[in-house]
Amino acid sequence: MPEFPDSEAQGREGIFAVGRVLSKMKWIFREQPVPDTGIDGHIETRDENSKPTGRLIGCQVKSGATYFREETADGFTYRGNAEHLAYWRGHSLPVIVILCDEQSDRCYWQVVSAKTVTGTGKGWKAEVPKSQILDDDSKEKLEQFADTGWLERTRAFTTSDKFFRRLESNPLFDYDQTMQGRKSSLEELHDFLTNPDLTVAVLAGRGGIGKSKLIRQWVSDVSNSGWTVLFKKETLPVSATTEQELGGDRHIVIADDAHRHADIDAMLQLIRDLKRDGKAPWTNGTQERSRELSSLQTRRH
Repeated sequence: MPEFPDSEAQGREGIFAVGRVLSKMKWIFREQPVPDTGIDGHIETRDENSKPTGRLIGCQVKSGATYFREETADGFTYRGNAEHLAYWRGHSLPVIVILCDEQSDRCYWQVVSAKTVTGTGKGWKAEVPKSQILDDDSKEKLEQFADTGWLERTRAFTTSDKFFRRLESNPLFDYDQTMQGRKSSLEELHDFLTNPDLTVAVLAGRGGIGKSKLIRQWVSDVSNSGWTVLFKKETLPVSATTEQELGGDRHIVIADDAHRHADIDAMLQLIRDLKRDGKAPWTNGTQERSRELSSLQTRRH
């Protein structure tokens, strides 16, 4: 006869508990059908007119006394593996972990982000606060996470489309003009990608000479060749979870105006660590310098 283990029954109880709570909150809960890859369900918020907003939160539900053994003054320590963290951090939705306490019939939650996660060497941990109980009082905070722009604001990297969209809103930049006289620089950038001994390229030139235009053209070329291009944000520093944003093995990471990035050394160290482990992205830094762009300078790291 097939078995239905206690652990499976306990997991189902957690799903049912979350469904009951969200029904009381008048929010929508959709259980994720099998196969379960780390997301047990989707939570959809409603607006003040009781209409679904289309804004979702992914959730992983854990139930049972095991998840409440590591109690702190302010919460409970949840521990996870690197594979799940990479999946959640790379997810298109914000993800929360929900711990269901069968004794108190309460569900505690914590968002998975660079601010809440701490690396432990073999894995990671996050504190699930006792104050964050899944109920009506948590609606406002959860609605902020469900906002479609929240995930982008938590990431250290952004896409080239979003990066250049910001620049294109500035009337000083006109990227519709055809680029002239930069053929040799483009060739050097393309050659950089084919040399496995090179990790960092520095594109130097005074402000306004056309470095960003050159990078935009190069990015357009290489994006069609299987490379994933990411731009480092000035506003968010490299953290213990930044690596999780780099899924795959063919990345170009660009730090525009690299001298403005206070964490540039930390980013370079991350690149070295990834290269050592055989999964390094390539890196390109563009810097404002006091001399004109004459050639592409490559540096070995």
